[in-house]
Amino acid sequence: MDGRAYLRSLLEYNAWANEELFDKVEALPPQEVTKQRETILESIHRSLNHLLTVDIIWHAHMEKRAHAISQLRAILERSVNQAGVLRTGIAAVIRRHAIGQVAGR
Repeated sequence: MDGRAYLRSLLEYNAWANEELFDKVEALPPQEVTKQRETILESIHRSLNHLLTVDIIWHAHMEKRAHAISQLRAILERSVNQAGVLRTGIAAVIRRHAIGQVAGR
């Protein structure tokens, strides 16, 4: 498998795994999603926002521009559904950008 195909497979797996995760979380009762837990990110909701935050940061770095994220634990989106929609969109842009970078070499 060449580098481009390998990168594509990793990015596709990441998108699939995150979509599965967001779908499962959306099926949970809201109180389970926001329930305080003894983990570093404190709740499922904050963990999902962390995934969104990291994708935003990756996207900014790939475009060699600054991002406005000042905290990895920030709540960027209150709605789990909307966070999933945003993360899916950003993941698609990252995939296109990364594949384009590899193809352009």
